[in-house]
Amino acid sequence: MPDRYRFLDRFTDEQLATMPESLHATLVRIEEGFKKSWVESELRRMEMYKNVI
Repeated sequence: MPDRYRFLDRFTDEQLATMPESLHATLVRIEEGFKKSWVESELRRMEMYKNVI
């Protein structure tokens, strides 16, 4: 998955430790949503290339 979708990697361990749990949970949900969308997009792209070849 491209780095631009990795929100939690942008925070230091100290920031993550002091972050409110609700914010952390929201960031995890956003990151998981982007990961799912990215994977689905890559699978569609691979299927398209498979049909071309």
